[in-house]
Parts: sequence; C-alpha cells; structure tokens
Amino acid sequence: MEIDICDIPENMDFSDYPDDTRFILNEHFPHYILEPFEVIKPDDPRYDEALTYNEVMQRLDD
Repeated sequence: MEIDICDIPENMDFSDYPDDTRFILNEHFPHYILEPFEVIKPDDPRYDEALTYNEVMQRLDD
C-alpha cells in the first residue's frame, strides 16, 4: 500500500497503517486568485487555472 502523507486524516497517524505501507510526500502547494483574493486548494477544480505563489509575486511587482 502506498499513501500520500498529505492524505492521512488528522485523527490518524503512521501507526494506524499496515507495516508494509509506503509513505510518500507529494507536496500540494496552494494556488491563488487575486481578485477577489482567494486561496485555492489542490482539490478545487479551479486549482490549475489559479496562480502559483511565484506568479502572484511577479504580478505584484509589476
């Protein structure tokens, strides 16, 4: 079994999984919509169209 550490529910920990479980980390950084400002999480359908942190910083510098 392979599980992303980010998918482990808050009420569970590593010991709740079988010994042969392989834990991986796929970081899911939030994206952003500027107007009106909103933080977009990876499970939101708008995630791919929203801006990354670096893109936001570039726009704010312009």
